[in-house]
Parts: sequence; structure tokens; C-alpha cells
Amino acid sequence: MPSRKRQRYLKRQADRLGRREHDEAAGHPSDHWLVYLTAEDIFGPGVELSMASIALQISKVSLELALSWCAQWVAKLESPTTSHEDVDREFVDVHFRGVLRSRILALLRQPKRVLLNPQTFSVMMKIALEHCRREGPPPSEADVSPLAKAVLAVPTHLSHDVEDLTEPELVVDVDGGRMAQYMVANQMFNNPADWRTAWAVYYRCLREIPRELGNHSRVIDFEAAYLDATAVPLDDLITVCAVLWARAINDNPTLPLDYFEPLRWEPARLAAVLDLIAASPEFLREALREDASELGLLWSTKTFDQFPVVRWENYLTVLRPSWIVNRSTGAWPLYDVRRVLEARGASSEISRVSGSIEHAYEHYTLEVLEDLARPGLVYRDDAIRRAYGKKSSVADAAFAYGPAWVVVEVSARGFQLKTAAGVSEEALTQDLDHVIRKARQAEATIDNIRRDEKALTGATTPLGARRFFPVVVVASRFAGNPITFTMLNARLRATGVLQAADCAPLEVFELEDLLAVEGACERHGYSFLDLLAEKSSVERPLVPMREFLAHKLGQPAPVPTRVDRAWPEWLNTAIRLLREGAATDDTGAE
Repeated sequence: MPSRKRQRYLKRQADRLGRREHDEAAGHPSDHWLVYLTAEDIFGPGVELSMASIALQISKVSLELALSWCAQWVAKLESPTTSHEDVDREFVDVHFRGVLRSRILALLRQPKRVLLNPQTFSVMMKIALEHCRREGPPPSEADVSPLAKAVLAVPTHLSHDVEDLTEPELVVDVDGGRMAQYMVANQMFNNPADWRTAWAVYYRCLREIPRELGNHSRVIDFEAAYLDATAVPLDDLITVCAVLWARAINDNPTLPLDYFEPLRWEPARLAAVLDLIAASPEFLREALREDASELGLLWSTKTFDQFPVVRWENYLTVLRPSWIVNRSTGAWPLYDVRRVLEARGASSEISRVSGSIEHAYEHYTLEVLEDLARPGLVYRDDAIRRAYGKKSSVADAAFAYGPAWVVVEVSARGFQLKTAAGVSEEALTQDLDHVIRKARQAEATIDNIRRDEKALTGATTPLGARRFFPVVVVASRFAGNPITFTMLNARLRATGVLQAADCAPLEVFELEDLLAVEGACERHGYSFLDLLAEKSSVERPLVPMREFLAHKLGQPAPVPTRVDRAWPEWLNTAIRLLREGAATDDTGAE
């Protein structure tokens, strides 16, 4: 979500990335960008409020008011029942009058212009925790005008690090400079994981697969490991997070502790969960200071990822609904276990638990791929190794469609904290180089198939022009955008990886991209191979697959059946425990 000036830079850069012949069937990469208003847009050139002045404005209100007010508007933005346009209009109607209101509404009528963005409120929360005083629960008619003014002033500062870049500095090749760091940080912050996907993947990878593969040497019972490490049942973590999420997205992110009374838990049981996910403002202040020294002020969410809830004396504030979802899915339950094991010095146990989760995510990814591959023939890594020898580097899977092959390597590693915070070009380089190492494994399998296909298939090579489609699936987060994909392609060319004429450009998927492909294939009858071939032929990998599909379909790709089946289980955990609490009331049992 760049500023308008930055959008113009980015659009020019996307045009010059070797893609001037860009095919309209694919859309332009900037088609999916929203552009936030800045103080200059609203008040005119040169108008800017310094960060010190913004902090002074925010400090005019109490800490309780600042955090609850920011959290409420973030919750509105993330509500599944309202559009960004509606929330922007509500904000303007509530807080502005006269000429200023008319000016902002006129600007918002321009395509893809927005006023509010979650990062503005995140920065304001950090400033409030540093500069505002605690004064107790705010009155219902408290003056919030200093906060509304800050909302107009903060966006100008979100892209300061790249506003002064010269044209030569915008040229992207093997390295991307500050612009690449900015784009990655922006994308990672403003594109949280789809909730249904996060819930479905959590249920399959942390619950079902460990049970189904209980006898596998690499798999452990994660629920038992979580309870042993934290003394909190995984169901309790999910239940509290689900209740908080549901409350927050219904425009009530601040709630009393007695809101949990229907669970009929002992106070210590609720406190044990809150100790994991909620922190006092004083603790958050110190943690954010430490973060800022390493990861900067603007983009880092490290502290809020771990503690997405502020714990006051007798009530809570959910800072952002998507942070609550992340806290109870994906990597965060694993991090809970790792922290305890690190404190115990149990390095071997850390490796076992981490390896088990990585295996579960790889298993899930390959499940999806195998279903997508039909009617192609599927060859897993064990079959490839038998065909070409144990010493051969192999991909995780290869799928044969006559003379065409899709060769896939799965990575459980995502971007590092410093990459996501946009503060380290070295970290971004390391993360892209990891993808290239995965691409080399895919290339080794492609080379073997090219040399001796029959050793793997047992059949003669089919007639037709042979074509290989290499794919790396990142089971964690990866920021695919015109700059990172261009850097990746330049590095592949420089190292000579996947450069043969019969090889399509490398595709890098997040799990959401893979599931978007599955949804599109289920609903619209496409094949995995057809979509890969179309994307490679019309625009090459400049945008993530789900953006390509959104342009192709005119709307986001539909949710696949496997996600529809699994995602309600996250909420059902809370529903079941709430029913148990109600049953306790009915029976009078303690």
C-alpha cells in the first residue's frame, strides 16, 4: 500500500523490468496496489507534520483511549462484513466537517485511493505506548480529534526511506536496494494471511497430520508437546483467541475479563492463556523499545505478533484481529514450545518438535499438489531417489503430463524478521538465496529426467516438445512482487540455474497461492499445468499466482473444498468449550 508518489516510481519500475511488451491478459502488477492518501495529497505540496509533532498530538489523549480507538478502526478495516471504502467513508463522516471532509471524499473517489491503513494505526499504537499516560478507562465522549489528525499525518512518513531514491537507484537486478526492502516490508505488513486458510492449515498440520502419522519417526504429538511445554492445552489457546477474534471483528476489540465467564474456567486457567498472548502496556513499551533498536519503528510487528492483546487491570484490548489469528495458528504455537525448551536447554527436543512441524507442512503441501496433479503421474522424492541414486539431489515431487513435467520443491522456511521489517538488505539476500538453493534441487531432478526419463517412469519418452515447469512452494511467508521476482530471476541467470530453453521461469508459491490454484481448478475446470503454462507465457512471474488468478477470474480465486472443510474447526473448538461451560451451569457441577 504505497503513497501516490511511490506508486508512480513502482509502476515505472515494473514497466522497465524487462516487461515492456507486458501482455494485457495478465494485468499490470500495480493493478492490485491500493494507494493511501498523505498529508501532501490532502493539504498541498510541502505540508508535513514531523514525527515529534505527531507524538505530541497523540500524547494529548490517554493511553487507554489511544490504543482502544486505534484497535477499533483496525478491527473495522479487517471485518469480513465491511469494505475498505465503507470504513474510509465512516471515518471521514465521524471525524471531519466542511472543506476538509469534501476534499478527502473527492480524493477517495479516485481509483484505488484509500485513507486508512493498518500500518498507520500500528505506528500510532507504538507512539502511544511510548508517550501517553495511563488514566483509566476513557469516558464515552472523550475527545479523539488529536488521534484523527494523526491519522492524516502518519502516512507521509511510511515511505520516507525511499522517497529520495534517484532513478538509477530504482534499477533492480541481482540487488534491489532500499526499494526492495521497502516493498517486502510493505507487502508483509499489509497482506495478512487469509483467515480461513490459516485456520484450515492449522487444523490439518497441527492436529490431523500428527495423529495420522503417529508412527512416523519424524512426527510427534504436537498437542502433547504444547501442553508439556506451556502447561496450557492447545484447545485453551485456540478458544481464547477465537473468542477475542470474534469479539474484535464485531467492532468491540476492548472487552472486560468477565466476558469469558461463560467458559466457567477457574481464574488460573484463563490467566495461563493470557500470559502467553497478552501483556501490560508497560511490558509492551519495553519490548517495543528493544524491537525498534534492531528492527526499526515502522514495519516490525515482532512484539505485537507475540502479544496482540493489551492486558489492563480488568479488561483487554485486541490490537489487531489478524494478529490474534496468527498467534494461534502457523508458527506461533511452535514458538511457544521452542521458548520453553530453549530455557530448559533441550536442544535435541527443539529439533524434534520443529522437525515434526516442518514435516507436517511439507506433507500437507504435497497432499495438495498430488490432488492438483491429476490426471498427471505423481513421483515423490523416494521414487526419484530410487531412479537416480541416493547421492543425487532430488526435488520433493515431480508430476508428468505427457511430455510436460511440473517439478516441485517445498521449503518450510519463510522470510526472516529483519527482511519482513525492511531493515536488512543482507537478510533479504539470504532469503532469496535460500529459494535459489531449493531451485537447484528442482533443477537436479529436471536434469535427471532430461537425461533418462525412463529410469523414473519405466516408459519411453512421450512424443511432443518436452517442457519443464519448476515450482518452489514456501510453506511460510514469501513476499512475491515485481522487485523480488526480478531479483530472483537475475540471480538465477547469474548462477545459470533453470536457464535451459525447455524450462519455464521459476514460480514461487506461498501456500495461499497453491490453494488458490486448487480452488480455481475445482470451480472452473482448469488444470495445474494449464495455469502454470498460461502464466509463464503471458507475463512471466512478476506477480504471485493468486494475483494472476484474481485478474484472470475478475475476482479472488474461490476457496478450495479442503479449506472449506477444515477452517470451521478453529472456531468449533471454542464453541465446544463454551457448550461445556453451559453444561456445567445446567448440571451445577464445579
